[in-house]
Amino acid sequence: MLFDRILGNIADAGFSQTEPPDAVELSWDDCALPAIRKTTRAGVAVGILPPRGRSLRDGDVLRNAAGASLVVRVQPVNVWVATFANPSTLAVVALELGNLHVPVEVDGDMLIVPPDGPIREVLDRYGATVESVARIFAPLRVTVLQGVKLAEGFKVSREG
Repeated sequence: MLFDRILGNIADAGFSQTEPPDAVELSWDDCALPAIRKTTRAGVAVGILPPRGRSLRDGDVLRNAAGASLVVRVQPVNVWVATFANPSTLAVVALELGNLHVPVEVDGDMLIVPPDGPIREVLDRYGATVESVARIFAPLRVTVLQGVKLAEGFKVSREG
């Protein structure tokens, strides 16, 4: 069964759909894949093709062409939750970690990151208070390139 539409998220205020009877469990890094093959909690083999440029989130309701629905459940993982004395420090640290290609999630005044030695070094350098917790990790995804288009008349040619 192929699921290629996202109807909404059960956590969204405007989403009035009841939760589908079946769910698929994903890891946080599965959520950004362009194509996913998994088995649902009910034992059904499914393929998932999220819309291009869209990452799946916990609670997303997927639908297939036959009208069957499925809810995405992201598995909690151990992460570090860092807080800082002021919000500008959080922004600087998030930028620095982004330059290191570290996945980060910003939740209010908290920076959530996977536990790792070099990440801890950056957090300590900026005086972060760090707590290890198990939670759903939903890092920010790069969306800058989605609006990039080639100029009209652009051609690739081979000389020689």
